[in-house]
Amino acid sequence: MLFRSVSQSRYQGYFNGVGNYLRAEILNRMAFSPFTIAKDLNRDQLEALLKMIHLCVRDAYSLGGGQIRDWVNPHGTEAANFQEWMTVYSKGSSLTDRTGRRFWYDPIWEETVPEMYKQSKPNKDAGDI
Repeated sequence: MLFRSVSQSRYQGYFNGVGNYLRAEILNRMAFSPFTIAKDLNRDQLEALLKMIHLCVRDAYSLGGGQIRDWVNPHGTEAANFQEWMTVYSKGSSLTDRTGRRFWYDPIWEETVPEMYKQSKPNKDAGDI
């Protein structure tokens, strides 16, 4: 079974190894709402999504990741480079997903937020980085 929406890709059984910041950054770089139901994506969109996953993971690795919370970058790369690379994580709007994790997204997609999440009011602060 495929995950219900692209933004719900945080289920490690489906998207093992893609963390919260990568989920936000990958989906933000796509040309469709991160709340799009996965089964509604056409083949070209799915292929583009897979390519974006590869590119973002590669880019994040080449930048040495980042120093988020208590994780220290082992590569010695300047944390500022990684922070500049991130376009939405801890910078955009956010909401709490069904697993209790914060999901960051560009405010341009505000109108596409599913009703079930609108009840909890999207967060616009960076309080959990």
